[in-house]
Amino acid sequence: MTPPQSSKLRILCLHGWMQNTEVMTRNMGALINRFKDSIEFVIPNGTFELPTSMKPGRPTNTPLAAWMIPKISGDGDLVELEGFTETVEALVQLLGDQGPFDGILGFSQGAGLAVILMSILSHDPWRQRYHVPEHVQSFRLGVILSGFMLYTPAYTEFYQQGKITAPTLHVYSRQDDIISIDRSLQLIDNMFTDAVHASHDLGTPGGLMFGVWPLWRLNDVIVAKYCPLRPPVVIPQLLTIP
Repeated sequence: MTPPQSSKLRILCLHGWMQNTEVMTRNMGALINRFKDSIEFVIPNGTFELPTSMKPGRPTNTPLAAWMIPKISGDGDLVELEGFTETVEALVQLLGDQGPFDGILGFSQGAGLAVILMSILSHDPWRQRYHVPEHVQSFRLGVILSGFMLYTPAYTEFYQQGKITAPTLHVYSRQDDIISIDRSLQLIDNMFTDAVHASHDLGTPGGLMFGVWPLWRLNDVIVAKYCPLRPPVVIPQLLTIP
């Protein structure tokens, strides 16, 4: 059933590896509260529940999850992302059942998936492949946090069919030991035509990404375009553009 029309923006949020709805909601608490009058953040749980042995140091009441399970070769190379198709199909069903959504926000693994989902919705052959309902429209905006391209041959096609024109905000860390700035910049250069990007020095653990000030750029970069009646937010001029 399609939810009633709302004056708020509706943004689908995809959490990172070893997170879940509970963790993402907690990490986004300040952001959710700041935009409570203008944005509805919808935060589904990842497709795959992870073993409890992977939970140490991460206090949650619910199992941690992932959208895809990396398969690593003996040489340490990523060779496959198990569950990719299942996850895309599940998210397509969610878009059809719980939409419409104006935009998408993704963090880490969720960011990589968010970019591919934006591409799928923008190209008819992929819409047909994944049985996207006709009433599901392309996202009008995106927020990509610690984004990267999926480095396996099976997914290169998603980066070769033209750039995404929807406005996007990209935030990444100069201190990230897993997703380097080069990987995030490669993604931006290859995939987006209307991108604003900001960097910070906090790394990516826990909720740090959602506490850094560049996310308040949402108001300037995205929200102001679609909610023009909302008063602007005064933000320190600290944006770092590589």
